[in-house]
Amino acid sequence: SSSSNSSLLSFLLFTGSNKRKTMDIAKSLVDRFAARVGGTALKTNSCQWTELNERIRLTSQCINADSSEQVQTFKAFIMDAMDVLRWEKGNPTGNYKQSVKRVVELNDRILKIALEAGVEDEKLSDEDWNTATANDKRRFREDFPSHTRVTLQFLDRSYDVSVSTLLNAGEGSLFNSLLQGKLESTVHFDNATNTYFFDMDGKMFAFVLSFLQGKSLDSEAMITSLTPIELNQLHQDAAFFGVWGLFTQLGDIPIKVGGKLFVVNKNALKACGKSSYFYKLMEDPTLKAPYIIESRDPDTFERFVVKRIKHGGLLSADGFSDDDKHMISDEENFYRMNIIAFPPLVFETGFNCSVAKGNVITKAAGHGWSANCLSLTTLPPRGRFKFRVAVKTSALSHVLIGLAPSTFDPAEVNMHKQSGWYFYLYSGSLYSGPPTSYNGKPFGNRKVIGGEWVDILVDRESSALTFNVNGEDRGIAYKGVFSKNDDLRACIMLFNVGDTVKVGQIEAVT
Repeated sequence: SSSSNSSLLSFLLFTGSNKRKTMDIAKSLVDRFAARVGGTALKTNSCQWTELNERIRLTSQCINADSSEQVQTFKAFIMDAMDVLRWEKGNPTGNYKQSVKRVVELNDRILKIALEAGVEDEKLSDEDWNTATANDKRRFREDFPSHTRVTLQFLDRSYDVSVSTLLNAGEGSLFNSLLQGKLESTVHFDNATNTYFFDMDGKMFAFVLSFLQGKSLDSEAMITSLTPIELNQLHQDAAFFGVWGLFTQLGDIPIKVGGKLFVVNKNALKACGKSSYFYKLMEDPTLKAPYIIESRDPDTFERFVVKRIKHGGLLSADGFSDDDKHMISDEENFYRMNIIAFPPLVFETGFNCSVAKGNVITKAAGHGWSANCLSLTTLPPRGRFKFRVAVKTSALSHVLIGLAPSTFDPAEVNMHKQSGWYFYLYSGSLYSGPPTSYNGKPFGNRKVIGGEWVDILVDRESSALTFNVNGEDRGIAYKGVFSKNDDLRACIMLFNVGDTVKVGQIEAVT
């Protein structure tokens, strides 16, 4: 009955939060009662169902005992019953459902004894509830719900829902708190009708309820017909009730930045790159949505980061002021992602080489490895990106391509053995300065001739560099050879006069 369950909650919360004290008091009382009727003291630490029933029988013979002592003893009975119940719940051979029934029957018998003794049932105070442990409350909600259905009354409609359905929302949900008796300022509860009142429209809650009932929202025909305003309201309702799993089913990720909720598409977020802050959040199994980022400004996040994510690509730098670009740079550094488009990859005319249109490089004079051409553009400091080097004319493919650090001196000869990391088109091998000091290390062992191309891929997060010939992935050529803070530039070295290559623009790699 509901009254017995209510009493059971009082007993359970009292004993759950004061177990040691209650058990000590109860043991001394039971021993005294047992001695009074000539019985044998019972061991409370190893109680069984038969012992519980025996203690009830002994206590029922002491109806005229002091009522306060009697109440303490009743509480000890329930504590022992719950100990047995918890043991059976963890025992795969135990009959847990039957044990639940026996605990309820046991509670009814104790209430009958209390009634005959003239002991009034205690009311659960706010202090009792606040001091009860989370496990006590959870056990009560799982094993002995005071009612099986509640009404959720919104401004425009109501829903009749089972308690078990609402608990599907999970530990962090509003429903979990409400069923513990913790009312939010915006929620009112009518105990007489088991009704929760919400000062909001309830149209979108139909989708929240469908999710809690185990239905797939992907199969709900109505979900595709929602307007952007309605979909935003659904997101807000799901966040209000703490039903974060709904976002996952919709393919969305909820992120709270500076206390403000943003909802972005999961695939669009992943497209920001594996090195991005968000990708690492989603890959961390210890973290769950919503992802909380308190230290960042929500307005700046919305202006630049959200716009970049929803755009699906890098934003044009046109239209952004210098102050905007400064803020964007700060956001890029924190979230480890590129927001605005890369600057044009432009080369300067170097010693013994000429540059046409900013990216067509030709050896103009000199002998040997004396034509070193560096990009004016510093390569991006974060993320994964690539640029293509196409061979226009080269009789023998005596061309070295790669990256040069700030220590590179373009006026020197044979710099491929002194500073930087390079790929030699003639032999398909690697050359580099210290500390790796590669001197013809095999990397594909195939000549790259006129009309072919090489994609140079750079991963700033893992400090990795590779060279893919005509789209063929040859794996990583160098790893851990430069730091994340190094200023890197594209570098082209030409051996024979007339050799020409064309360098493409920087592109993001996801």
